[in-house]
Amino acid sequence: MCGFLYYAPGRKDRVSLDDLRSLGLEYAFDAAPSCCGVQGGPDKSNGLVVADSRRTPSHLIRYYRDRQTWRQVPGSEAWAGFYTDDPPVPRDLLRPVTLRGHPVELGDGNTWVVPIARAMVADGDTLVPVMAVPTISGVDDNGDWTQGDVAARYRPLWDVACHWWDTKVQAADQDAPVTFAESHDAALVALATNYYVGKVEVALRGLFSWHAVTLILDATVDWPVILDFLEKKTLADGSCVMPGSED
Repeated sequence: MCGFLYYAPGRKDRVSLDDLRSLGLEYAFDAAPSCCGVQGGPDKSNGLVVADSRRTPSHLIRYYRDRQTWRQVPGSEAWAGFYTDDPPVPRDLLRPVTLRGHPVELGDGNTWVVPIARAMVADGDTLVPVMAVPTISGVDDNGDWTQGDVAARYRPLWDVACHWWDTKVQAADQDAPVTFAESHDAALVALATNYYVGKVEVALRGLFSWHAVTLILDATVDWPVILDFLEKKTLADGSCVMPGSED
């Protein structure tokens, strides 16, 4: 078990959560990290190697030039790295709270669970969409409980799923292009909902391709369930209508 390591140049004693935010690494930590002083780090200067000791054993929070692979985080002075012969796998990067989802094999050959935001459930002989992300319950003016808005943490995932669904439906009738950057950003939002990953981690491990990104986005709208439903319906009566496309 070993998650990603991070290097903060110029730091001497510790790295706080505020420091991590200033380095653009807030997505990778939700508590202050464990640290180890380094002389001659990946940038050949001095600093600290930091990691979450819940995901990386303390004795592995070290810098070894010949045993590790490093890359500078774009737009930051920080670096991200891992042990070359023991790279992080999905179980090393799981967040404490995850959403159920579909298994998707990514570029590292491992299976990652991509959360479902817009689920499809059977209602008689059709499928209907339901919100699968946590919501905050409210109370109306009569004092009755109501299902409120999407919880703030999951709003980005919900927006990704809604946009991707609109794209899928539109594409059935006309070209509805999504740019390379937009699709990859959206896929990262989905994957990062369940895992401690950002752009640099995805790039270091070669997780994304156009095919992988499409599979990730399809998972957020429960596309595998739709395909299974359509296949069974076609075999049963020869019909094939996109479920839930009217919403």
